[in-house]
Amino acid sequence: MILEMPDLSDDDPFISWERIDKYINQEHLKLKLMTATHVHGDHFNTYPQFNKKFPNIPIIVNPLFFREVTISNFITPRDIWHSHSLKPSYFLKDIPIYCFEGKSFETDLSGEPLYLLRAPKHSWSDTLILFRGTVITGDWWLGPGDPNPNRIPIGTINRSIDFLESFIKEKQYHIHTLISVHANEYRRGIDFIEIMEQTRP
Repeated sequence: MILEMPDLSDDDPFISWERIDKYINQEHLKLKLMTATHVHGDHFNTYPQFNKKFPNIPIIVNPLFFREVTISNFITPRDIWHSHSLKPSYFLKDIPIYCFEGKSFETDLSGEPLYLLRAPKHSWSDTLILFRGTVITGDWWLGPGDPNPNRIPIGTINRSIDFLESFIKEKQYHIHTLISVHANEYRRGIDFIEIMEQTRP
């Protein structure tokens, strides 16, 4: 899985995707899907170049990536192996995008569970990634004092935290590592529930 797109300002996006394609081939990897933690430009804007390089790989996001658009078709975990036969949920700049229904999407990478969890906090489109005991929270501010630049309602943020806490309790899932804010914040040996409770204020 590829998580996040190279930022347009970092490099020529075609060169970035060439580099990524070379690495995938060199390591004999099979690419299954692409996603992003949210729809902001520095995370998602090079999706046309991605699609040009990997035209058969689904881009899977939650419906809030297109908050102003009615999306009538949704992708399920079973569908991602047969994405060529699916009707995309949405076309953005003529690129097919697939959306998952509900708050979570579960598939696997090499037999290990992979979860995409819709949980708005930094932005309406926030998706947290859960894989092998690691949670990637995109640009979430952790702990108290969030300046909340995108003005997400406090009630929405608390419902996101409630959902995450209940999800990991229900799955009996142990999170030991957390990566946040462009991977600048990296924590090991964490108590995820404690961090979430510290984040509520």
